[in-house]
Amino acid sequence: MKALLLSSVLSLSVVVLLSCENIFEQDDYKELVEKIDINPSHELNPPIVKNIFLEKLKENDSRGNNLNFMAEFEAGTVKGEYLAMLLNDQKIVLRDDGKGADKKAGDHIFSVHINQDLDELEQEFEARKELLLSNQGIAVFKNRSFENREIDKVQGFNIKDLLQHEVLQIPLDFLHGILGLSDQKKTLMITDLSVVEDPARTFNPCTSSGTPNGVWTFGEAMRQMASPNPSSIATDLQVSNFVRNWMDTWMSNQTVNGEVLPARNTIQGIISEWESKSGVGSGGILNMRFAPFKLIAIVNRLDLRGNSGYGFSNAGEGRLVFNAMDSTCDPLRFTVIFEYGINKRTCNAVKAFAQEWKNLNSMILGSPAYNAALQNITDQFIPSGTNPAKPNQNSINQIRTNEIALGAPWELREFNLHASGQLSLVTVKQEPAVKYNVQLNNLDVERLVRFINDNELNIENNKYTVPENVPLNAGATTPTTPFLGGKSHTDFPPTGIPPNVHHWNGTTTPGPAFISSDLARHVFSLNTCSGCHGGETQTFFTHIEPSPFGTEASLSGFLTGISVLDAANRPTGSPTTRSFNDLQRREMDLDNLVNNTCISIPMIDLAQKLRFEPIRMVH
Repeated sequence: MKALLLSSVLSLSVVVLLSCENIFEQDDYKELVEKIDINPSHELNPPIVKNIFLEKLKENDSRGNNLNFMAEFEAGTVKGEYLAMLLNDQKIVLRDDGKGADKKAGDHIFSVHINQDLDELEQEFEARKELLLSNQGIAVFKNRSFENREIDKVQGFNIKDLLQHEVLQIPLDFLHGILGLSDQKKTLMITDLSVVEDPARTFNPCTSSGTPNGVWTFGEAMRQMASPNPSSIATDLQVSNFVRNWMDTWMSNQTVNGEVLPARNTIQGIISEWESKSGVGSGGILNMRFAPFKLIAIVNRLDLRGNSGYGFSNAGEGRLVFNAMDSTCDPLRFTVIFEYGINKRTCNAVKAFAQEWKNLNSMILGSPAYNAALQNITDQFIPSGTNPAKPNQNSINQIRTNEIALGAPWELREFNLHASGQLSLVTVKQEPAVKYNVQLNNLDVERLVRFINDNELNIENNKYTVPENVPLNAGATTPTTPFLGGKSHTDFPPTGIPPNVHHWNGTTTPGPAFISSDLARHVFSLNTCSGCHGGETQTFFTHIEPSPFGTEASLSGFLTGISVLDAANRPTGSPTTRSFNDLQRREMDLDNLVNNTCISIPMIDLAQKLRFEPIRMVH
């Protein structure tokens, strides 16, 4: 692959020239790069390009650039005349001010000159075209629902038109993923018993086999979370107190953002059994080797990352999924998910981490080499010290629990590692309190519906965040009332078919409590934990379903492939059918990340960043 020409002044692979007419005067690009800041809010909510055009310059500009890259956005998508981004960890600026590479100010087409090996670009596009046409369709996911695109634009595309100095529109489908490139069981959702029951890294308290402090055990993960720093690993007493403080939150009523979470003191049975196996009385030191939580999955969630074109505060997650067991080692309906943030801060670091996951594809699942390579990955987010900026220098973002073992209905809680060094209950993200979803025409449901209707377009495009509080009254900003919930819960009526399966909605008839957009209703409901674990995906509240000890966990249809009628039966009489296959979506995302990021083809990398839309969902 031919090396790119770099600007000796800016050390950038992308530069802007003052004139498109090859009058090579000193331009203002260096000053522009210095004064235009990257908008960090774009990392999670980036402007998404509408069209991309390329034009070959009649002559290379004074810095050796040979292409004009033009990105068209919908009006109002980009605020101002400039869009600053990171490309291969270096800042660039696209402009719509009628200067340099930009032909016309204010036409919403942001332009920049780039240096691109045209032979290399032609080979890349031809290879992508061949792959796309071989699949006879293009897989695209919108709001995690599967769409199949037509291939007409891809068939008619000819990169050679660019060489004739024509303005060439690039089919955006060239930037979407190709199916079938990774083994999901190796690289994304690892549930195989040869991994999750690896005796060198896990422990079976029922048979006393394995390694009690193995790196993938519940007790060791909690010990690392409880440790102030890697030089001060928590003692047995400290980690016992840490775990007890967490479990004790179920022993009494809790209030989170104004919502009361009733006690579920059935958890005392789990604690007492653990105490008994530890050989201690009430309040004694819990022995972590007897922790009644079994690892059932190791999960790659790099797909939760933000758009690295605008920063690296969110590089996705890695997860450990545990399931509570009873005294005979049968699984309880109680899962605990440790969700760790990935502390990577450069394009190359994120890509290298993704490549480590991708490399698992070529190994034998569960072999010593595979498990060692997987541990090398998890060692980058489980131990204390993996993120010095967080409490206890631990990478944990949150812990979530799904359970009905402690009482009905199904309930989900969320915990953060507090600055005090302890786990504390917090609001469940993207889901209002339960009282807002009674689907009656009352003031609380009207507040829910007002939020959805007022933010309809943003919700349809998944560009919103459920706030902690909302205005108490219509047409006012103050006073406010708590909105975001302290828990999720899901009831399952006996019919089990739409519109009776749990979902979020206002009333079913027009009025002040009626959600006007069918799509906005669905997206809002899908983004809640209870909706995603319920009617919107026809899931019985756990996407990773535990099985009896010695049996691999099973996965929901949402993960492996399912078609679902709209949970609210909308539009009435002809409800929308949506298809989900989230592991396929994640597979394509991993391949895109590895193949389209930090590469030596700046046109592809820049286009990919302008097209990448974070899913902005927590599950």
